[in-house]
Parts: sequence; structure tokens; C-alpha cells
Amino acid sequence: MKGWRIKAAVLGGQSHNSTGMLYGPFLICFLAAPYIIVFLKREYGNALAASCVSVPTPEDANAARSQTSLYLGHVILTINQRTPLNGIDKTDTARIQPILEPLTYAWKNNTIPYIFGANGADGSPFPAVQKATVLAAMEYWQSVACVTFRPVDLVNDYEYLTLWATANNKGCYSNLGMVQEGSYITTISLQGCEEYAVAADMLAHTLGIYYTGDAITDKPSVSTIAAVNELYKCGASCTTKIACLNGGSPSGTDCAKCVCPAGWAGAKCDETSPGTQLIQVTDTRDVSVAMTGTFLSSEEKVIIVQAPAGKKLQATVKSFGPDCFTACTPTGLQIIGGSTDNTICSLASPSSPIISNGNTLTLRLYRTANYAVQSTISLSVV
Repeated sequence: MKGWRIKAAVLGGQSHNSTGMLYGPFLICFLAAPYIIVFLKREYGNALAASCVSVPTPEDANAARSQTSLYLGHVILTINQRTPLNGIDKTDTARIQPILEPLTYAWKNNTIPYIFGANGADGSPFPAVQKATVLAAMEYWQSVACVTFRPVDLVNDYEYLTLWATANNKGCYSNLGMVQEGSYITTISLQGCEEYAVAADMLAHTLGIYYTGDAITDKPSVSTIAAVNELYKCGASCTTKIACLNGGSPSGTDCAKCVCPAGWAGAKCDETSPGTQLIQVTDTRDVSVAMTGTFLSSEEKVIIVQAPAGKKLQATVKSFGPDCFTACTPTGLQIIGGSTDNTICSLASPSSPIISNGNTLTLRLYRTANYAVQSTISLSVV
């Protein structure tokens, strides 16, 4: 805070002339303002920025709900599922997940009958825009996994999924897998979580996947897709197993194709996707990526960074902005290829270093809304 002491000394040396005593401090503060701002930006970086853009999250929508059966902020567990978890910290995903696996039921015949509930006590229809969003998320899951969503047959379907968006059933949450106790009705409530990415994430939980990542981004991760395909034994009918490269995972709908992570394409994820930038790093350098201009639809920019064979990469995010966000659905930076996939949508100071598992890291900047976004990442070979 040395800069503050210098400025105080200047202010303390003002003239004793009455006019100077009246206007001097204001004039000096006016003249010093740019320097004060520069100092604060240097010291506190993005923390000086205006409040982050508020993005509704499932946790916000669930704030008024009882937390007894709520895990990960938006997953409702049945009594049978949560009883073995008594005494375990709800944030201890590594312990919770293996306990839940034998207590989570896949949908019979890989088919999920569904019905949209009414949108209020008066029985008004489910909101059309929100319904279209959910149906699009269902289509996505049908394109990458061997599951089928279809309208319920209330005469013959005993177990089915009910989707709610009602004023008197507030919250944004999902059951885990097909419910096998009580009413046998699995529920998703979407009051307050209308985004496509959130709907896709809720459906992942409904399909039976507990942990889908630390942050809901713009679409499900390859690891979440792989978990769904494993649960539903999507590759069981394949006569040959495809060997996916670069972090890809076998498709649940085509035995000859892989689901590829950002930046990769081809049947085996062995080709870079159109528009992907490939960078070779041998020492230390900064890389910047940005999306500006008119926003038309969801978009991404991907950079694949490679170190020499046998080496690893260290990435430190130096800046993300100009806006920050309370959740990562509108925009974010993903760093893929470390021990965990990292997503950043708010940054007050440089991130902790991220070390690659192998010699490759993928930097993915995305946006689903009309925000300009830019990030600078420091890369070094370790």
C-alpha cells in the first residue's frame, strides 16, 4: 500500500490559502484519479470490475428447498439412496459416487417415457419455449447414447419421468436414475433453470449419472457421455470395439464412431476439427483467444497445445474478461487434458497452475450469449 502513503503525503502538503484549502483536495483527487485506478487494477485485477453478471443456477432456484435430500445442489436422492450416506460430507464426491452406483437404476429397455406437467395450479400448459429446450436436450442425448425418450403411455407405463415448471413446485433439480420406490415417478423440476445446458445436465442425472463435473458449461462433457453409455451398455452389441484417440469415447449410437472432445474430429478423433488451431510449445509463451463481434449462435474457439513428446504442459490463466459471471453457462474457458477439466468464467487473479496428463492441453473458449470474451493463458513446458 505504499502508493496510498505517497498520495496521502501529497494531499497533506496542500496550500493554506483558503481557496486552496477548499478546492485543492478536489483538484488533486481529480488529477490523481487515473493513477489511483491504475494502482488498484494492478493490485486487485478483475476484483475492481463491476459486479459479475448474474447467471441463474440450479442452486439459486433451490435455495428455499429443504437440503436433506439434495446433493450437489440439484440432485434429489431417494431414501434408499441417501441412507448409506449418513455422516458423509455431501461434498465428498469420491466417497459418495461408488456408494450410489449400485443404488442407481438405469431405465428399462433404455427407454424413458416422459410427460410434461402443468405450469401452475390452474393447469395451464408447460411453457412452449422451455418445452422446446428440454426436447432439444433429449434429442442431444439420443444422438450420443443408446437411449430413447418418448411420450408416456399412462395405461401401460408404470415408471416414467415427469417434468415440472410450476410456480408451486419451485426448484431446479432431478432424481438420480429411474426411481424404484414410492410413486415410481421420476421427477425433474425446471422452475428457474431454463437454459439448454442445464436441461441437458438434469437429464444426465435422470439417466443415472451422479457427478457430471464441477461446473455446468454449455454442453455435457465426453466423460459424462461415456458414463451414460457404460451404464446403458451401449457398446454391448458392437462386434468390434473402436479405439478412440485424444480423449474420445465410443459413440453410443454408432459402433464405428467416437464422440470427440473439443478440437478433435474423425471416426477415431484422430483429426483436428475445422477451425481448430494447433500450437507447438517448447518453452514459455502467452496465448490469447477471443470472441468479439456480432453474436449469432453458440460458438467456440479451440486451441490444441502440444509439448515435445515425453514432456508436460503447465497452464496458468492470466486474464478472463471483460465480464465475469456467477455461473459458466453463457461463456467460459475450458482447459481440457489435466487431472481434472477446468472451467473458468470469473477470474480475480491468475489461476492456479494446471498440469497436463500427457503432452497435450486443449483450450476451449465458448459463448452461448451475446458477450464479448477474451482470455490470456501462460503456457510452459515442464
